[in-house]
Amino acid sequence: PTRQNWAVRYRTIMLILDLCCMVAATICGYALRFGFDSSAATTFSYLTVGAILCLAWLVALQNAGGYDVRHLVSGPEEAKRVLRASAITVGGLAIVCYATQTLVARGFVIGVVPVGVVLILLTRLALRQWVRGRRERAEWVHRILIVGTTASARHLLGVIERDAGAGLHVIGICADDATIG
Repeated sequence: PTRQNWAVRYRTIMLILDLCCMVAATICGYALRFGFDSSAATTFSYLTVGAILCLAWLVALQNAGGYDVRHLVSGPEEAKRVLRASAITVGGLAIVCYATQTLVARGFVIGVVPVGVVLILLTRLALRQWVRGRRERAEWVHRILIVGTTASARHLLGVIERDAGAGLHVIGICADDATIG
C-alpha cells in the first residue's frame, strides 16, 4: 500500500483501539466508584459524563499529536503525548465541572483516567510490536533519500539497517563528495 494508505489505516486502527480503551476505562471507573447496583439516574448521568470524557480525551489526543504519523511507533514520544493529552483532559474536566458547578465523583475520575492511560499505553505497545513486524517485512515504511557526504551516508545507512523496524527504507543516496561515473 502507499504511504497514505498505511498511515490512514494505522490511525484508524489506533483511534478505534483508543476509543475501546476509554470506554472500558469508563466502565471500570463507574464500577470502582459505584459498583453495579446503582440507580438508573446515576448510571445515565455518568454514562453521559463518560461519553463526554471519551470525546474530550480523543480530541486532546489529536491536539497533542497522538495520531501524528511522524511520532507513531516511536516509544517514549508517543507515551508522552498520551500522558499529556490525559492530563489536559482531566484539567479540562475539572475546569468545566467547577465553572458549571457539576458534581462528578472524584473516585469515578480517579478510576477512569489511570485505567484508561494504562490501557491506551498497553494497546499502543502491542500495536507498535505489530507495526515493527510489518516494517521488518518492508511494509508500512517511509521511503527516504540520504543526502550528504559518503561517510555520513554510509553511517546513516548502517544505523537504518540495524533497526529494520524503524520504518525507514532507503531509495537512494546523493553524496556530494562521490566521484562521477
